Amino acid sequence: MHLRLLSAGSNAQGQLGQSHLEDSHTFQACSFASSGSSSIETGSQSELQAAKILSLCCGANHTLLLAEHEDGQSTRRKLWGCGDGRKGQLGSSHHTRNSTIFSRIDEQILASAGLQAADYVIELIAACWESTFIYLRPRDGELKTSRGILLSMGSNDYGDLGIGSSPTELAYSAEPRRIPLEALLEKQYSSKLNGFAMKRLVGGLHHVVAVVDVFLEDRTDSLVIGWGASRHGQLGDIPVLQTPAKGKQKQKAASKLPTCIPSPIIIRSPDGNHPNITDVSVGANHTIFLLSTGKLVGLGSNRKHQLDSVGQANAIIGVKCTWNGTFSIRNTSPSDEWSIYSSGSGEKGQLGRSHESASLTVDFPLTIKNRSLLGVACGSEHILTLLSQESISEDQPQEEVWGWGWNEHGNLGLGHTDDEFINLWLWIPEINEHFHLLRIPRSLINTFSTRPLKWLRFAAYTVTGISEGDLFKCNKPAHASDIEKERILNYEDDEYDLTEGPIYYSKEGATVDFVHPNVFDDRTSSSRFLVSTSSISRVSNLLKEVQVRDGGYCVLTQRPFAWGCDPAHIIPRSKGNKLIQNITQRRCMTTGNEEEEPVDEIDDFRNIFLLRKDMYIMFWRKSLAFLVTPNFALTKDEIPHAETAGGSVKHIHSIIHASDFRYTLQWLVHDDTPEAVKKERRCMGLREEAPTGVDLLLNSEDDFPPRYLFDYSYGAALLANWCPQETKERIRISVNEEYDADGCYTDYTDRNFDDDEEGEGDAPFELDEEMSKKRREPELGSREGSPPTKKPKTGNEHSDGVELTDAALWSVYGTAWLGGSHSRRSNNSKVRKWLQEIETA
Repeated sequence: MHLRLLSAGSNAQGQLGQSHLEDSHTFQACSFASSGSSSIETGSQSELQAAKILSLCCGANHTLLLAEHEDGQSTRRKLWGCGDGRKGQLGSSHHTRNSTIFSRIDEQILASAGLQAADYVIELIAACWESTFIYLRPRDGELKTSRGILLSMGSNDYGDLGIGSSPTELAYSAEPRRIPLEALLEKQYSSKLNGFAMKRLVGGLHHVVAVVDVFLEDRTDSLVIGWGASRHGQLGDIPVLQTPAKGKQKQKAASKLPTCIPSPIIIRSPDGNHPNITDVSVGANHTIFLLSTGKLVGLGSNRKHQLDSVGQANAIIGVKCTWNGTFSIRNTSPSDEWSIYSSGSGEKGQLGRSHESASLTVDFPLTIKNRSLLGVACGSEHILTLLSQESISEDQPQEEVWGWGWNEHGNLGLGHTDDEFINLWLWIPEINEHFHLLRIPRSLINTFSTRPLKWLRFAAYTVTGISEGDLFKCNKPAHASDIEKERILNYEDDEYDLTEGPIYYSKEGATVDFVHPNVFDDRTSSSRFLVSTSSISRVSNLLKEVQVRDGGYCVLTQRPFAWGCDPAHIIPRSKGNKLIQNITQRRCMTTGNEEEEPVDEIDDFRNIFLLRKDMYIMFWRKSLAFLVTPNFALTKDEIPHAETAGGSVKHIHSIIHASDFRYTLQWLVHDDTPEAVKKERRCMGLREEAPTGVDLLLNSEDDFPPRYLFDYSYGAALLANWCPQETKERIRISVNEEYDADGCYTDYTDRNFDDDEEGEGDAPFELDEEMSKKRREPELGSREGSPPTKKPKTGNEHSDGVELTDAALWSVYGTAWLGGSHSRRSNNSKVRKWLQEIETA
């Protein structure tokens, strides 16, 4: 029987065994030294009868494979290795070189250790970063009286070899070393020890854990032992080192865990007992045990939340770890639906679900009711699962491999180095033009809607302005007649594979109205009002209208206006009246928007809503957007709902308006691009406080910004985050006669709106008496960022003689302070310093 081994991913040292040193972005066959083919062969072709892979493990740049070969009545196990061997991790025969194909290494290793291959069977193998571990059991004798041998070789960076030598005493060893396992057990049990057998051996980044059955005269114990890196507590509670106090001030001596444990120790559970362990897995800095009761015990670092799933579920039957993640398996049969719980780092999509998901369950994009889970394997930050389904026809495969996570080196074998993306194209039949409209991360789309195809349909409208178009599958249609009814996708199909190929959006005879790529450019989308003294009264009235309508609170977080809110322009104020008039003309009369009142001025309070300042910064940077439902494609129930994080809402209106529409927050930041990583840092903490799925809380829907403005803003956010650069350039060219480089209309010049319109509002800004009763204003200086409580000594007149009211000060400098009136040119140095900090912020 011939078996083929396939590999994909990083291959800098030949660790894929493919006869070269190039990364492989698709699964390719491995080669073996015996014949150069991809068959696992031992000796000549005539000696090969059957072979199976017993174990496969990987270090940083080396791979180990344990295969079993049956020859007549006998069974032989052989160890193969490939990749980097310069630290001795493949034995002395590969010490000075790497191997780009799998070679036999067991014979040389046993000979170097002074052991006869006929006397021992290789039972278990494991690997750390640059280290290798082999457990040998005696071939003859009874199990309960046998005593196995544990060998190690390779790097000793953190006492990885487990032989008692510190990294400074021994950097690495190409010769196999015996780990003093028997000595540890004899010290623990003395003369009562009859024998022992190792049943689990796993290696992390720099620490190793093993489960050993110890056979005593009157009972059998199950112990967990470990060694290597220990600073994060991944080896449990161990004797601490005392760090003496330093410096002038006397401090208490700080206790900390040792950096490494170079010799094996017995690991106890947090309660001090020796639990009955059935499985164990390790990450970079954490260790997870599966107990016979179906519960998990975790040790080590939880900095990436990798221990959060411990204790969250029962009936666990298996556990696996990435470097910074934990994956626990519950059930495996289709009759009793199985699931995988994930926790830890999700920066590369390795959790298999969205950041905002309230569930810990991996979200498979298919039904699992008729599939069984056969196995789970974890790399450093990517995961593979083997599923089996009932065969419907003979030509349909019964087994499937599904994967997710880090794919920088082609780890998932998808033919590229990106995460999975959904490619949405626009086809304009009249001119036979194709636009690669959006490239959307697959990991995010299920967080936006329970009906992904419906969401894609609406997303295409927001970017193109084509309402009620259709999605269909076609390899670049050549003519409008290529769109056939049977090719239009079924929007109710939740199992449709969105990544199978490009999805087209089109509507015959429709007029395209692209969102200009620069309409929401950061350089020209500042939230601050640009006012002169002649327009202060009008701005004051505008602010008052917005506050009264929204109840004086941020409609997202319910923070009071005076505590750091902005009047958020949906269409940036710097773009002017002409743009919003154009949007109204082209978008207001589309399907579902006909009954909305048009907005013709950029400073119409229906283009403004109250939003906390940090959230508004994310809004005009297009890290987040608001989806309004129902619309022509989606209903309210098809958008996932999330609650605001506890403690973030300081006040809720006594009566919240029961809206006919949902205005739902959705975060669009994707973690894998450098630009998105920068945006993610800016979003720090905000996504936890207001996750995807949180709805705006409206005090009143009367005169609230119309839905078509939110739709336009939503399309701009999609375009900014996921539109290919080439398409952005094509869109710019197609609209360059109407827009300038900043996305403003070319015939528009008056952007400051400094007209001479007179009106009420010169008095200090105040809420209506009725509004004032609903909340209590915070005292001046009672919050972070507020000005000094001491009033300046000078008057409150500006240099041109016009009084600057509180609202005007806020308008000019973008602050949220509504305390007493102050002059910008006050002689009070503290006030001047505070105003300067605000102006430069």
